[in-house]
Amino acid sequence: MGHRILILATVIAVLPIASAANAQAQGRVVGRVIDQTGAVLPGVAIDLVVDKTEMTTTTDGNGHYLFEGVPAGTGELTFRLLDFGVLRRLVSVTHGKTVTSDNVLNLALNADVIVTEVARSATSQMSRTLLRISSASLRQRAKAPSPRSSSKVAR
Repeated sequence: MGHRILILATVIAVLPIASAANAQAQGRVVGRVIDQTGAVLPGVAIDLVVDKTEMTTTTDGNGHYLFEGVPAGTGELTFRLLDFGVLRRLVSVTHGKTVTSDNVLNLALNADVIVTEVARSATSQMSRTLLRISSASLRQRAKAPSPRSSSKVAR
């Protein structure tokens, strides 16, 4: 019984040390994202890929972001926000260290825009125009003498 208590006490004593060592084997990546005027950008989607580990976060109301538990190695940060250009940055994460990567996103000169109401409106307007043309054609045909009625008149 005393032997089991000694083994259990050893395991309990070693676990925090192993956890601390594992935590130091990972790093942190922090930063802030602003636009070209210096205004903070909340809601920026940020992806971080280090080796086979993929992590995602978004900037808070002050433009700050944080990745914890990042494996050591070279990683790529990708920043995305509607109406802004996509930005990619490389970071080198080391054991137990914090890497700071502050970035500036620029407004996109061209943006992908999907307009649905105008397309529906244009389609609807085109349909009405075609209907008017078809109606006018039918009225013209109705007014024009048909070949049969012309032959009846000639008799």
